Amino acid sequence: MSLKHFLKQIVSNFVKYQCIVCKIDIQKAQTLCHLCVKGVDIIDQSSVCNKCGRYCLVDICYFCIHTPPIFMQAKAFCVYNERSSTLIKHFKYYNDTLCEKFICDKVKLIFNGWSITKDINIVTSVPMNWFKEYLKGYNHSAKLARNLAKSTGLNFLPFLLKKKFSFYRQALSSKKERLKNINGVFSIDERYNITGKNILLIDDTITTGATVNECSRVLLQAGAKSVFVLTFAKSIKDEEIFASSN
Repeated sequence: MSLKHFLKQIVSNFVKYQCIVCKIDIQKAQTLCHLCVKGVDIIDQSSVCNKCGRYCLVDICYFCIHTPPIFMQAKAFCVYNERSSTLIKHFKYYNDTLCEKFICDKVKLIFNGWSITKDINIVTSVPMNWFKEYLKGYNHSAKLARNLAKSTGLNFLPFLLKKKFSFYRQALSSKKERLKNINGVFSIDERYNITGKNILLIDDTITTGATVNECSRVLLQAGAKSVFVLTFAKSIKDEEIFASSN
């Protein structure tokens, strides 16, 4: 028995791990039990809109035909549900390193299977306003972007986008309010020249798409050639509402 394995056995006798969703005891230092890992609703990338990443039976969905997004293409690893949202909350608000690793690994998995990987010049993230980031101590989306850039060798610009101070919380707003609140919130740090560059924009979740759309608009106005969006999870509320109305 190796010393490393022996020490792990000693630690396991004193340290108890629990699944962060169902709270059952698990043997290893991980975030979810086997059943909850299975419950993470992984998105079938062959069954989504080529533009926004929504579930779709054709190449371009109704939403993108009706209101085309500003970004070139968006992808997400899984559906935003009880399990994925718990992972995000533990990473986002409690800086849980196990959840961070789980999410980072899945984001890298989607990126590595994406056809645009060789075209990306710059990786950046959806910013937080400086005061909120100062109080929190980190930007969780920037952590995802930094991890991906480090593993791929891409250029990471964590402060490319800036966000104005605002009292509005997008997570608590309706789709109409989100669109209104986000207008004019983001700007570019003019120290960076992104003319002709293909940008990969990272965030934890796409809900309505208002935030990443506005960030994309600002990046393109600053001279970017194109913007691609990559997130861990995606809300499917729009699809559900649309399906129930037809």
